[in-house]
Amino acid sequence: MVIKKSSGFTEGERQVAELCEHSFLKLWSYPNLFKQQGKELCDNLILFGDTIILISEKTKTPFEYDYSLYGDEDSKKPIGERHIDILWRRWSKELKSSEDQLNGAERWIKKHPDQIYLDSKCQNKFPLKISDIENFKFIKISVVNGLDKVNKLREQACNNELAYELPSDMMLFKMDLNNIIHLLDDYTFPIIMKELDTVTDFILFFQKKEDLLKSGKCLLGILDLDLLPIYLTNIDYEKCCFCLGELEQEAKKADFIIIDNPIDPYPEFIKEKRYIDFRNSLKNSYLWDRLINSCSQDAFDDVLIEGKDLDKVDTILRIMASETRLSRCELSKLYMDVIYSFDISRLYKGRAVQSLCNKEIMYVFLQVSKQDEETYEEYRKRRCGLAEMYCWAINANNDIIKHIVVIASEPVKYNQYLSRDFILYPCQLLSPEEKIEILKMQKELNILNGNTSS
Repeated sequence: MVIKKSSGFTEGERQVAELCEHSFLKLWSYPNLFKQQGKELCDNLILFGDTIILISEKTKTPFEYDYSLYGDEDSKKPIGERHIDILWRRWSKELKSSEDQLNGAERWIKKHPDQIYLDSKCQNKFPLKISDIENFKFIKISVVNGLDKVNKLREQACNNELAYELPSDMMLFKMDLNNIIHLLDDYTFPIIMKELDTVTDFILFFQKKEDLLKSGKCLLGILDLDLLPIYLTNIDYEKCCFCLGELEQEAKKADFIIIDNPIDPYPEFIKEKRYIDFRNSLKNSYLWDRLINSCSQDAFDDVLIEGKDLDKVDTILRIMASETRLSRCELSKLYMDVIYSFDISRLYKGRAVQSLCNKEIMYVFLQVSKQDEETYEEYRKRRCGLAEMYCWAINANNDIIKHIVVIASEPVKYNQYLSRDFILYPCQLLSPEEKIEILKMQKELNILNGNTSS
C-alpha cells in the first residue's frame, strides 16, 4: 500500500509537518487530515500506540507589530496603549480558533474514528486503524506565534514597567485542567521537537507536565522551556527515560511549587558542559533512528516482505520507535558490536537483546552470509528461516517476552549491497513437546545456547 499524504498547505504548516516527520517518522505523522469533503480535521495528527497528538498551527499571527495599525513612518514602533486592545483581541481570537480546532478534532475522532481522510475530497482513508478509541489519550498542542511577546508584556506589567495597563484577561491564560491545551510558538516548538526527538520522550514530557498542572500545585502559566532543562538532566534508570526527578517528588509533598526563571533558561542551559557532554553521548543512538527510517521508507515504497500487512509493519516500527533516546544509545551500541565482531568464516551470527524500556520486547540482530551457489532469492529465504529459528529459541526459553523483532541482513562489514529484513514474531504458548523439539534444534544449530549471542 503506497501512502500519499499532504506536506502542509501553508509555510507554517509545512515547517510543523517537517519537524513532526523528522521526530515521529512518516508512518505516524499526518498533516492536513480531513473529516468531510473540504472540512479540515487538524493541521497535524500523530498516532502512536494508544496516544493521539493533535497540533494546530497559527504561525501567521505576529503580535509585536501590526502594520495595518501604523503609518509607514511608525511601522517599527513598539506596541502602545492605543493599539494593545486591538492586537490582543486579534491574537486571542487566533488562539481561540486554534483551541476550537483541536477540541473539534478530538470530538470527531472519538465519534468517527473510521472517518478520517488524507485528502480534501475524502477519497483516501487514513491508513492506520483506531480501535478502542475510549482508551486513547490525547495530547493537544497549539502553535501560535506571539506568545513570547505576550509573556514579555505580562512580565513588564508585573514589574510596573509599562506606562499603560494590559487588558485584564491578558494577564493569565485560563486553562481547563480537564482539557489541557499546550501553548507553544515558533520558538519553543522547534526546541521541544529537537530535544525530545523520540515519540516516547515527547509524550512522557507532556504527560508529566499535565500531571504537574492537574496536581493544582503549579502555576497554570508554567512554561515548557522551564521544565525542559529539568527533564533532560534527570533520568529514571529503571524505565531508561528522562524524568522530572525531585520536582515530581516535591509535587506530591509541597503545598505549592513555583519555578522562577526571570529569563528564558534554554540559551544558557545548552552552553553548560553537562548539556554538551550529554548531547555528545547521544550521537551513536541515531543509528537506531536510521534503522527505523529504513524500515519506514520500505513500508511506504511497499517493498517489505511483510509490507502487505500495514498493521504488522506498524507494530514492528512502533516497537522500535517506542525506545527512548537513552535506550537507543545502548541498542545502537549492541547492534554495532554484532556488526564489527562478525567473522567472514561464519555462516551467521545473531544476538538477542531485551528492550530497556519494555521487558516484554526482545530484539534479534542477525547477520547471515550468502553462499556462492545460492540465488539471492534462496539466500533471503534461508535468512528469514534462520530468523524464525532464533525466535523459536527465545520463545521456548523465556515466558516474559511477548514480541520479538528481528533485524536481519548480510554481514555489513563485507557487503557493499545490503538488504534488511524486519520481521515480527508474536510469542505463543508452546506445548512441552514443542519446547523439546525447539531446544533440540537450538542445540544442533548452536542458536543462543545459554547465551544472548551465537
